[in-house]
Amino acid sequence: MMKYLISCFLGFTIFLFPVIIKGNSIEIDNVRLHNHDDTPGSEYIEIVFDISWENSWRTSTNHDAAWVFAKFQSEDEPWEHINIYTSGYTAPSGSEIIVSSDQKGLFIQRASAGWGDITLEDVRVRWRYKEDNGLEDLDEIIVNVYAIEMVYIPEGSFYVGDGNTDDILGMFHIIGSSDPYHITSEGEIVLGGTTAGNLGNNHDGSGQQPGYADDFNIDDPASEKLLPEHYPKGFQSFYVMKYNITQKQYVDFLNALTREQQNYRFQTNITPSQTSVSNRYVMSDRDYPRSRNGVRTDYTFAANEPLVLYNDLNDDGVPNQSDDGQHLPCNYLTFADGVAYADWAGLRPVTELEYEKLARGPGVPVLDEMPWGEPYDLGGTTIVIEGITNDGEESELPVNSDANCHLDLNDDNVDGPVRAGIFATPTSDRVKAGASYYGVMDLGGNLTEQIISVGSPEGRSFDGQHG
Repeated sequence: MMKYLISCFLGFTIFLFPVIIKGNSIEIDNVRLHNHDDTPGSEYIEIVFDISWENSWRTSTNHDAAWVFAKFQSEDEPWEHINIYTSGYTAPSGSEIIVSSDQKGLFIQRASAGWGDITLEDVRVRWRYKEDNGLEDLDEIIVNVYAIEMVYIPEGSFYVGDGNTDDILGMFHIIGSSDPYHITSEGEIVLGGTTAGNLGNNHDGSGQQPGYADDFNIDDPASEKLLPEHYPKGFQSFYVMKYNITQKQYVDFLNALTREQQNYRFQTNITPSQTSVSNRYVMSDRDYPRSRNGVRTDYTFAANEPLVLYNDLNDDGVPNQSDDGQHLPCNYLTFADGVAYADWAGLRPVTELEYEKLARGPGVPVLDEMPWGEPYDLGGTTIVIEGITNDGEESELPVNSDANCHLDLNDDNVDGPVRAGIFATPTSDRVKAGASYYGVMDLGGNLTEQIISVGSPEGRSFDGQHG
């Protein structure tokens, strides 16, 4: 059961269906197409929508944003991604738009300092439908617009490792010292070996869970590995998802796939020729919601047609009720599932070094540091959730109001993930919210974070490409 952190760099008759995503909480509505220009060679149409989300901010440190992207479907063809044109867009007063360099989406964010809920009406972007997608006209198409809350991580140096000298497998430090390693550029880094100043870990990780041990050894000069310049180190600025991928977001993704594609993205095996299934809770391959995952399909369906997925955590057969768990992080995702979601959304996974930066910020590390900047101190600043109220609702809350993390401990009474961002309130500070230095949520519990590791050839080959 894993969660994913996804990042992104600054890079006629028409049917429109807004996709409502109320995480903590973002919503797109009033989607429409407008100002059709069919001038040969420059054909475009405007996609217009309203967007709102809670707890937005812009400070001198950083800001949040919404990543917005769109898909279209022509007749019974598979869904295709819409490229956003790099000019001709209109940002509502008080906001600014940054179109990614690959045109797969845009960031919309506050233009100046501020804090609180935000509502922006009549956001306008251009779609060059003929040039980008080869459409001659726009008859009989469906357009969906999606949004994901993001956090901007500014450029700058930071540390990896916290100076701990205990037998913690893979703990980063400077070789020749127990001090944390300072990342000061995106340049290449030498890993392991015995040369003072290289980036090492406590040891090679022998005894770690298979597949998680680093392959460089601080005791062996011949084990030095080069982390190349193309591997994203975290020094450069980037955006990252504010919350985990929710079950509602994953359902939206599944419902945009073909039947064959869907069958790769969950545990229940449903081949294209099938017309019924017993284990309709497809993520866990069960006939009931397991570990608070409520993503399901019907018992019966048409052969070869895409399944209709929906949320039904309360198991009453009624889709997408208020207590059906839409705002819970989506567990049971494999690494391949997370990468597929990132591909679909025009994003990419986070690297191991980026994770440390977005959690810790630029400051000197604290020994045994948790993502909220304090040492691990169970019952001190580490207060585990003991239960929940408003089960499965958007308003789901911990029964112990001082809780700031959800860990797999004997006294943790919730079997499965809790609502994304559950510990943050309008008045909570970083520690109470369990938030990172930059305001990213749920980095130290709820579900396992998966990243692109520095400790394998495959990880080190990652070059930060999106989609």
